[in-house]
Amino acid sequence: VADILETGADIVFLQELSETRSDFGAALAESHPHQHFCRFSDWSGMAVLSRWPLSEPYCSPHRSFAAAQVEAPFGPVWAISTHLVWPYPHEQMPILEAALPFLDGVEGRAIVAGDFNMVPWGYSVRRIAEATGTRVVSPLMTTLVAYDVPLQIDHVLANGTGVIDRRPRLGTDHFGLAGEIVFP
Repeated sequence: VADILETGADIVFLQELSETRSDFGAALAESHPHQHFCRFSDWSGMAVLSRWPLSEPYCSPHRSFAAAQVEAPFGPVWAISTHLVWPYPHEQMPILEAALPFLDGVEGRAIVAGDFNMVPWGYSVRRIAEATGTRVVSPLMTTLVAYDVPLQIDHVLANGTGVIDRRPRLGTDHFGLAGEIVFP
């Protein structure tokens, strides 16, 4: 919570909110009073938290996305928090395909952020970018080290320009990401 507040983020994208780690909303209620949570199991939830009002909240049919339109002072922005399952031995593509009708309908400014469990050049990342009219915001960086292998599987996609910074792991196996996105 302190790290999120230190970044000064206007919109927060959270993944893997378990029953025991679901207190982020309460802890950030003063700074980010507009909150949308999607619970997919007792260990897997996602959220979009914002300083500004939210509309059109959406939870994907399977664990994939929590989304809402943020009514920012400069105009609406789709905020889509993602946590895709691993491609193997799980069914990343069929689960993503079930969420694509919603993503294909996203128009205007958009930010998609979270744990894609896929490298930035992978099909699922490219398909989400295509559906939402976004692209991976640079620079790319290692966000998970598994068996001493550095992986780039957490991303921020946007149809604005910006830069991303890696944050500490803070009790999780993934490094956090923070960014500044500017929309035309």
